[in-house]
Amino acid sequence: MTKMSRRALMAALAVAAPLMTTSATMAQQAWPTRPVRLILPFGPASGADIAARILADKLQPLWGQPVVVEGKPGGDGLISVGTVVNAKDDHVLFFGPTSAYVVHPYVHDNLPYDFDRDLAPVAGVAQVQIAMAVPTKLGINSLRDFIAYAKKNPEKVLWRCARLFGIRLRRIQKRSGFEHSQSALSRHYNLTR
Repeated sequence: MTKMSRRALMAALAVAAPLMTTSATMAQQAWPTRPVRLILPFGPASGADIAARILADKLQPLWGQPVVVEGKPGGDGLISVGTVVNAKDDHVLFFGPTSAYVVHPYVHDNLPYDFDRDLAPVAGVAQVQIAMAVPTKLGINSLRDFIAYAKKNPEKVLWRCARLFGIRLRRIQKRSGFEHSQSALSRHYNLTR
C-alpha cells in the first residue's frame, strides 16, 4: 500500500467504526442498507471534494454500498448543512470542515438549523493547515499588525467572512472556494486564508 492509500484507509476506518457501533438498533440492522451520500459545502476539485472521493473509494467495499460525493457549494455552507439536516435520513452525511457550521452562529443572525439538535459530529477525518496572506504593500507582518489595520480600516478589508476577530468587515460572497481563490489572485480583496 502506498502512504496515501494507508491514510485514506485509516480515515475510512475512523469514520466507519463509530457509525456501525453507535446503538443496539444499528447492531440489529446492518448499516448502510442503501447508497450513502456525502454532502460537501464545496465544489468539484476542492480539497474536501478530493478527500471525500478518496474516502468514498475506501468506504464502498467496506460498507458494501455505493458512497456518492455531492458538492453543494454556496450560501456560506448553509446549503450543504441544510441538505443534510432536511434529509432526515441517516444515509445522508455532512463531509466538510467544522468551520462550515461551527462559525455560523457568529456570522449569521438567523440559522435554518440548530447545531445541538440537528447535527452530531461523528469523526475527524483530516487535519488542514490554514494560512493568512495579505499583499506586501500593506506593511502587515504579523497577526497583531493585521488586527490593528483591520480595526482602523474595516471598510478596506475585504474577506469572505463578515466578522474576523470581532471586527465587522466587508463581506464578499462567492459560490465556491475556487471563486474566492480566483478573486484573491485577481486582487479583488486583500485577505485570503
